[in-house]
Amino acid sequence: MIADNTNSFILSEHAVINNIHGKKAFIVGPSGNVADVTAEGKLSVDASDCFNVNDIAEESSTVTYIGMENSEGNWYLKKIDTTSGNSFSHATITNNPSVTTYSSAWSNRATLTYQDFKEAF
Repeated sequence: MIADNTNSFILSEHAVINNIHGKKAFIVGPSGNVADVTAEGKLSVDASDCFNVNDIAEESSTVTYIGMENSEGNWYLKKIDTTSGNSFSHATITNNPSVTTYSSAWSNRATLTYQDFKEAF
């Protein structure tokens, strides 16, 4: 929900907030939690949807891995390959169901299944 400057909630699809016309949208994190906008206009997200960077490894001059984990122990690895432009691919427990911990994922990063973001989440 979005609140206007009188703190009343606007439930229509289009809104005018602080004299700005716009279309409302919502953000859904990887765990399915919906982010909310506070009365002050700040985005409020569930901490379990925020991934923190644990490790970065430059495996070669063209491949870099970034290992991330959230507060619930869910892991996410991003592979950046610059062999022919910039290619970003993603590994999670969704496309690697037998890898259940961050430490296992990081240790096996070179052999994990990496896919497009929508397929990894």
